[in-house]
Amino acid sequence: QAAVSGKIVGTVIDTQTGEALPGVNIVVEGIRLGAVTDVNGRYFILNVPAGTHDLRATLIGYGPVVAREVRVRVDLTTSQDFQLDQEAIDIGQVTVTARRPLVQEDVTTSRTLISREELTMAPIDNVQQAVAQTAGAVVTNQGTFIRGGRANTGEVIYFVDGIALNDETGGGALATTLPRFAVEGMEVMRGSYTAEYGNASSAIITVVTPEGGQEHSGTLYMKASDEYLGLDDTQADLLEDLNDDLNAWNTALETRDFTGIDTNTYRAPRINGVEGIDLQAYNRREVEGNIGGPNPFASAMFPLNVFNTGNYFISGRFFERDGRYRGQHAQDWALRGKLTFRNAAGDKKLSVTLHRQEGEFEGAGYFITGDDGTTVEDWNHIVSTGDTMWVGSTGRLHWLEPLDDPDAEMAVIDSLEGPDGQKIAVSNYDMRPNWAGYNEDYSNEFSMVFTHTITPKTYYTLKLSRFSHGDRLGDIDPYALYTTGEMVPLTLSTQIQDRFWRNTIPSLGARHYQISPNAIGGDYIRRDQVAYTARFDIESQFSDIHSGKRGVELKYYDLHRQRSSPVSGGQVYHDDFDVNPYQLAAYFAEKYETQGMILNLGARIDFLATNGYVPGDLEQPVNLSVQQDANDLGQYSGLPGWIKEPQDSDNQWYWSPRIGVSYPISATSKMRFSYGHFYQFPELYRYYRNMERNMDAGWKYAGNPNLGPEKTILYEVGYEQQFGRLIYASLTGFYKDIDGLIDMEEHGTSVSTRYKYYMYTNSGYGNVRGFELSLQNQRYMGFQTNASWSYLIARGRGGNTRQGFLIAFNNQAPRTEDYPLEWDQRHTLQLGLDYRTPAAWGVATGGWGANAQYTYNSGIPYSTSERGISPPINDARYPSRYDIDLMFSKEFALMDRTKLMVFMEVLNLTDRKNVIQIQDPERVEISKREIERNEDIDSDGYIADTLVEDVAAGETPEPLYAGRFRDPTTYSAGRLVRFGMQLDF
Repeated sequence: QAAVSGKIVGTVIDTQTGEALPGVNIVVEGIRLGAVTDVNGRYFILNVPAGTHDLRATLIGYGPVVAREVRVRVDLTTSQDFQLDQEAIDIGQVTVTARRPLVQEDVTTSRTLISREELTMAPIDNVQQAVAQTAGAVVTNQGTFIRGGRANTGEVIYFVDGIALNDETGGGALATTLPRFAVEGMEVMRGSYTAEYGNASSAIITVVTPEGGQEHSGTLYMKASDEYLGLDDTQADLLEDLNDDLNAWNTALETRDFTGIDTNTYRAPRINGVEGIDLQAYNRREVEGNIGGPNPFASAMFPLNVFNTGNYFISGRFFERDGRYRGQHAQDWALRGKLTFRNAAGDKKLSVTLHRQEGEFEGAGYFITGDDGTTVEDWNHIVSTGDTMWVGSTGRLHWLEPLDDPDAEMAVIDSLEGPDGQKIAVSNYDMRPNWAGYNEDYSNEFSMVFTHTITPKTYYTLKLSRFSHGDRLGDIDPYALYTTGEMVPLTLSTQIQDRFWRNTIPSLGARHYQISPNAIGGDYIRRDQVAYTARFDIESQFSDIHSGKRGVELKYYDLHRQRSSPVSGGQVYHDDFDVNPYQLAAYFAEKYETQGMILNLGARIDFLATNGYVPGDLEQPVNLSVQQDANDLGQYSGLPGWIKEPQDSDNQWYWSPRIGVSYPISATSKMRFSYGHFYQFPELYRYYRNMERNMDAGWKYAGNPNLGPEKTILYEVGYEQQFGRLIYASLTGFYKDIDGLIDMEEHGTSVSTRYKYYMYTNSGYGNVRGFELSLQNQRYMGFQTNASWSYLIARGRGGNTRQGFLIAFNNQAPRTEDYPLEWDQRHTLQLGLDYRTPAAWGVATGGWGANAQYTYNSGIPYSTSERGISPPINDARYPSRYDIDLMFSKEFALMDRTKLMVFMEVLNLTDRKNVIQIQDPERVEISKREIERNEDIDSDGYIADTLVEDVAAGETPEPLYAGRFRDPTTYSAGRLVRFGMQLDF
């Protein structure tokens, strides 16, 4: 039983006569919902929780019939007919298994249902990964793009039990962690969804959570993985030699006897043969559990016996993992609980949900590579830095680790070089955890949903919720923490000190630097979002063929965002806002269901009051005299009169029509068409970022409280066909016209460079077209398969929100031509195979399971150069990628309803190194030309990534995607094996 609802309809007839039976009582078992058939034998049951239910049909003089496993989907109609037999009175109840139609007649757009079983029986970790495996999804290192929309910009909204849980202060994605076993099921709607959903232009993800059943039950789940290095004996011997050198160095530090030790330069020997793509293997520890059932205290929790029955469901999750590189680490815990109450008549229901999540993430990571492609993998043996390295009082070197000893000393070491003088490159250069990759976040949700069935054909729902989310980054002074252990707040006056500046750090090119612990990351970010939502919906069944929904929603925000960081020229970028925007929405959605056509028709109005302000003069936004006063006082903004002639921002409202039509051709086939307008307000922080126009930064970004929404017009047509009882196919074509994408434009240059800044604007656009072909085979003889092929073309201008800034900053000519957008992945192929042996086969052969997922992605585009007045944009493509993930399991029946499943996951079975990002595209192009000509064009001793003498000896060179320093972040992670168990009771 879940919290978002659908509808069940059907007809009851007499088995012998075929006549309609009026007065038949239809009951959804366990949740006190039901209906009585009319004179035509028809019945309607509204507001049935999404999920699987049992229906009972009873009539005096006839034997009862129970339909098992009737599946109800969000916002859709499930048909379940009954045939009652007078002769069945003597033999008792008749039980039938409900037919699950593969072609859902009233679906007028693209929807993918993901059940709880699919979430637990496949090698995936969360709902986001499940979404990434649906048709139309393009996954890159930047995120998941759906149907040609941008990733992590709010174009996809997650509704959990009808409450939107998105991040509006930056990121736009799901702003919390959901325990996997807190998900009863989910649907991905990526077409023209109905008018009750707004403010999303790519997809709606509806997640329904359990409420607890009629009996107590629960699940305990654990999964873990071990480190996977794979060093051979020769490499291990080299590391041992390096360890001996390190011990000699530490002994010299302890005794202060440096005889035979070069104190100016400690050289890290290169380790030949270690490719270093997988430095460590995503060590993972995860524990999850849930318990639910009837609430024996339900009647006592409300006075006057308002509610007399109820259920509870509690789920929790703790998860911890390492990344691929030293210093990467994440941990997170989440707890979600729900109480559901019903009255004796079954016409009133109240659900109360509490959710809490906290996490921390350290994401930058460190690795060292040499010019020969070497990556040193064992971090216990590294002793090289750029300028200085912290040393504890014991004399042992600490590699980017916190200092526990306040009497710590420093050892000065010269530049990073190998034994042959080659430079050693490092991906980052700050002390852990004082860099932008260290983040702490939290989220809280409290919601109440009250449903009242006024008549058998009308009910309303009232939802009230408070959802808060925020994160912290670098909010303490790292120097004080590392030297004294004190938690000293990081301030603007602290950030201008020398230790926060990196101008003396030598760059080795391609975004690689030498490490200097004296240079401390000075970024400070604090973001807090509170969203209060009140929503009222009413649904009625007006006639046998006509039902409708109407609703209104108010959303009020309390947003706070503060950021400061050192920038060039001894200045500090500062951004601070506290704002209270609000949104209003109203909609109507009509549904007409006849034998020849199903019509969804509706529209919505969205209103936004940003409650911000903009300068009267965008070219000179700040008063000069007030600015000077602020500088004299050591302030950066905020004085009265700072903004020149401020103007209140405009309120905005938009109207969005939607239509969807389904034409059933037969009981097993249909055509469908949908059309809709979708307006999406940008993430709210883009309205307010640096609203005070702080001019003390090198690159000044500014929000725009007058931003308009991004508009998408979608056309979609589809055909669905069922073959036999088990095979289903669908073909969908779509076209999206996108306007008003967020970009940046330059202002202030006509006055002086002092006022040059970059403001968000609605100047980008795109168009997306393509088709999706899906095939599904329901389980037969233990096998279940699915396949999807997506073809996509995404072109336009404004692939990312900083394109205008990059053009202006590099003094390039504005672009007038369309180009492939960053997510223009032409082909995506996804194959899934699942096999289960029946438990009836016995302990030895029964209960076995295997699940395989294969994904193929053609190359996404990238730009070969950023040089010149009009450099090419996305003129080349990455190599194609593929992954194979497996999960093997064995289930044991212990006692009564208790089952134990043990499993093994193998991710990236073939250990393939897919290219996921290119740091130095110009060098890649040189490598390609070197291979084509078989010539060392840049005279660096290499043809692509192979030594000239090796090429002469017959070795085949490959394009140098990893750049000069063989950056391992270029490639995806290697093979990973994980083990786990699941106990259901």
